[in-house]
Amino acid sequence: DMDSKTTLEDIKNWAKKVRDDRGWHPDARSLAISIVLEAGEMLEHFQWKESRITEAELKKDSHQKEELEKEVGDVINYLCEFVELLDIDISDSLRKTLKKVEEKYPVDKIKKGGEKFYLQQKKKYRENKK
Repeated sequence: DMDSKTTLEDIKNWAKKVRDDRGWHPDARSLAISIVLEAGEMLEHFQWKESRITEAELKKDSHQKEELEKEVGDVINYLCEFVELLDIDISDSLRKTLKKVEEKYPVDKIKKGGEKFYLQQKKKYRENKK
């Protein structure tokens, strides 16, 4: 399992080396667009399916899983380039996001109120942003 042996810094360095070896110099806008496009390509694997495909079915379908792995790699690659360009620390960014989730959706209230509480919090959050 490579994930348990690979650091975020390793991943960022792999993406940087591939880009630098080719002399590519993408800007933040192009990278942001590329992240969304590649994530959209992940969605194509679920489009027009008559029923919801389960995770178990995806894991069994080696071709489908391989295609999804490629899209995940593309998203991570562009994300690594994006965060390097803007000097964003991935770990710190994720830590801050998860802290907001913990504050916004306390475990006891989510478990007690379920989806109803989640949707109420989401609505309240959107109203406060206006």
